[in-house]
Amino acid sequence: MAGSKLSEAPRPRFVNRPLEHAFFALLVAGIVFTVFLGFGKSYLFAGLVRAPLPNLLVHVHGAVYMCWILLLIVQTSLAASGKLPWHRQFGILGLVIASAMVVLGLMVATWSLAAHRYPPEFPPFAFFFGQITTVGFAFPLLVFFAFYYRKYPATHKRLIIIATLSIFDAAITRWPILAISQSQPMTSLVVYSFLLLMVVYDLVSLHRIQKGTLWGGLFLIVYREVRIPIGGTSAWAAVCYWARSHGIISF
Repeated sequence: MAGSKLSEAPRPRFVNRPLEHAFFALLVAGIVFTVFLGFGKSYLFAGLVRAPLPNLLVHVHGAVYMCWILLLIVQTSLAASGKLPWHRQFGILGLVIASAMVVLGLMVATWSLAAHRYPPEFPPFAFFFGQITTVGFAFPLLVFFAFYYRKYPATHKRLIIIATLSIFDAAITRWPILAISQSQPMTSLVVYSFLLLMVVYDLVSLHRIQKGTLWGGLFLIVYREVRIPIGGTSAWAAVCYWARSHGIISF
């Protein structure tokens, strides 16, 4: 993904546009369903601002992250309807929202560590590492490359989807289906199922895996599989204790 510029025409003639728009609309619908299933009871149907969240920071964090999902719906609709000038203008708003998500995500991760709010199945330092590297590394990196390849719609849209999948755990771990929400392998399986759908679509429609799907998907898989093991190392624990001794974090 970080190599030479992807060799594809901005609008390949052989692509079935109605089919592509329909597929990505369904994919986004699946993302929205996942978010509603995770946050519907505790946040969306609880009245948003009236939801019983711990503090104002978490409220703002939740609102901004929901704006990303809302923008994903709007952008998908604009692209499908051919309103590309509007789509590009809203893309700048997407960068602003993504930047706010990074800052707020890091703040909430630090607060969560200090407040001892982390899943019992995760060591606190490992969970903290997963949080800060997701919002501070994986998500912004994928968004950056999505913006970099904005003139190449096929790559751009795939990287935006994969960037959204990188922050998907928060929704899935709140599903009422405990066999999934309380199991890290099952959570990963849900995330990877979206990647698999993209791979299947690419093979059917393009007879190859599109480069955005390939490199973005590989990056997401590798990152997801190494973050918890790295976060559980004594080296990372030493970094956390050093940060606490310098007043950077508390726990």
